[in-house]
Amino acid sequence: MAELFPGPGVRITHEAVETLTGVRRSYPVAELERPHVVHENPIDVLLASPTARVCSSSLTGLSVLAALAGSQLDSPHATLVCVPLALAAAVAAVHGWRAWRRPRALWAYYRGTRVCLFVSRDRLQFAQVVRALLRALEAVEN
Repeated sequence: MAELFPGPGVRITHEAVETLTGVRRSYPVAELERPHVVHENPIDVLLASPTARVCSSSLTGLSVLAALAGSQLDSPHATLVCVPLALAAAVAAVHGWRAWRRPRALWAYYRGTRVCLFVSRDRLQFAQVVRALLRALEAVEN
């Protein structure tokens, strides 16, 4: 029985998926149907990317500094432009950081009942688990 994913939280082989957190359960791969991930909003995916999080956080700081400098230099136009820009960047930064830490869940139907196979906040580990489950399902079909 070759292990496709031996990691923490779940163990996936060609024959079974074993959940290792909470109540330990084992599901035969042949009896799992329609594995799926609840899709995220494209805006959440975009704002949760490392580039968007860093840029929006930096833009917030720079806009606040520019607004403060504009008010000190008696430049109302700079203040009027930078304050809304700082608020928009701050909202984007907060939303991006929150979406980045949101856990992802892998679901499937087992004998007609929807079951959660794996939950993780780590995107890389989650992608590895999804790929291991797909490989196990492909092996069962052949």
